[in-house]
Amino acid sequence: MKIIFPVDMRFPMERAGAIQIVNMAHALALQGINVELIVRKMNNDTIEKNLEFYGLKFNKNLKIVKLPVLNIHSSPFLWKVSYLVSVFFYLFVILFTKEETILYTRSTRGIFNIFNFICKLKGWKLVSEIHQNVLSLSKKEFKNIQKSSKLIVISEAIKNIVLENTNFKAEVILVAHSAYDDKKIQCEEYNAQNKIVNFTYIGGIYKTKGVDTLIKAFSNLSKTHSNIKLTLVGGLQYDTKDNDYINNLINESCCTEKITITGFQEPSKVSKYLCKADVLILPTPKDYNWNVSSPVKLFEYMASGRTIISSDLEGIKEVVDDNEVMFFQAGNVSSLENIMLKNLDRDIRMKYSHGIKNKVCKFSFENRANKIMKFLG
Repeated sequence: MKIIFPVDMRFPMERAGAIQIVNMAHALALQGINVELIVRKMNNDTIEKNLEFYGLKFNKNLKIVKLPVLNIHSSPFLWKVSYLVSVFFYLFVILFTKEETILYTRSTRGIFNIFNFICKLKGWKLVSEIHQNVLSLSKKEFKNIQKSSKLIVISEAIKNIVLENTNFKAEVILVAHSAYDDKKIQCEEYNAQNKIVNFTYIGGIYKTKGVDTLIKAFSNLSKTHSNIKLTLVGGLQYDTKDNDYINNLINESCCTEKITITGFQEPSKVSKYLCKADVLILPTPKDYNWNVSSPVKLFEYMASGRTIISSDLEGIKEVVDDNEVMFFQAGNVSSLENIMLKNLDRDIRMKYSHGIKNKVCKFSFENRANKIMKFLG
């Protein structure tokens, strides 16, 4: 069996979605499946070097196909069109393969119709992986996903929405929550001995990720408590849309000396920040899509064995409960501040750091890939 996985993204790419895609392609290859991950060619680096960016090793079953695109930074539209043309011709060339093939996609837009055409022509299965509330899709996108043979969704909430609004049967929808690389995160057992409590966030430094709520809550708490610091790990190499807003927010706070922004870190280097943290925070706001999401970040946090403070989102509560994670009301600065205050108590941090690490084991990328392959048959 072969899985063809076309993704319209530069490679390597630092976004959480790209991290999930590459890790899943690698994990599927570890199942003994031939996987072709089709991406835009952005450099001449070797595949081995590109995989190192994600902390992954070369696997003979994983073929990464870098298709030529028009590298015009001022025109993303031309990027997309040139990628679409390249994908079409690549798929046309491999039409003559006799191997049982699955075309696996996270795309819901125009290129989806090319995938559907190819699959009908060859009798391939078209499998869609959905990471969002399908009701947020355009009418065309919503119609597109209903052409899929099977769906893989990242939460029960998304599955329920699909069942309520389409003709899909439950047996062709698999819930496979996001996952983490179980070989990458190896933290020592937490002992809560640090005199300065290190609250840490890892991810995009965006307002849409709730980072503004976190900074405001931390600023309020620091007015009365000196034994705390905030570490913001991340940012994107090429996207600085919220930089001014976040920097102004920090400069207007009372505690700039207590806040550190590391800047972009390669995925392979993030684990050291997880291990240095006392408390890890997931401040995602409750919008249409985030509420049903199952972020990779949650599982990486769990694997570190540190206390987690999270927004009270439906998708996250499918995975963990309030005996394992400390929840606050999404978007509410006072609610987050109160939970952070509780974590100044060493006993609280110790209580929530134990047990969560054991639960995460079943959410490795390899286990997710195994579950998906059993479902696809």
